[in-house]
Amino acid sequence: MNHVILIGHVGADPDVRKTKSEKVVCSFRLATSGPAKNKERGTTWHRITVWERQAELCAAYVRKGSKVAVAGRLQTRSYDDAQGKKRYITEVVAHLVNFLDRRSEGDERGNDDQRGGHSESTDVIPF
Repeated sequence: MNHVILIGHVGADPDVRKTKSEKVVCSFRLATSGPAKNKERGTTWHRITVWERQAELCAAYVRKGSKVAVAGRLQTRSYDDAQGKKRYITEVVAHLVNFLDRRSEGDERGNDDQRGGHSESTDVIPF
């Protein structure tokens, strides 16, 4: 089974764009770390790619520093760099992103949900 669940903080504002076929795609980097009890608790960075409606929601609600939970699958793809050398990228293609930040009323993003999630989505990541 290829299924990934991550909880972490977004490293920079997401990059949102449209494909030639007008599909919305959003990508961002997510930082995760090990348990606080672990003395060698390092940070791991993950590339996250989100498509269509979830991408639109991420564009509206995710910012640098946002805490999110991501569920998706791992995907590895390749490309040729400027020198013609083949490069590989492993990313999480997310099918669900839950927004975990607590926001106060009047938040600049318009998110008044006290739980920090987006109320439009009924999907929940099972923990």
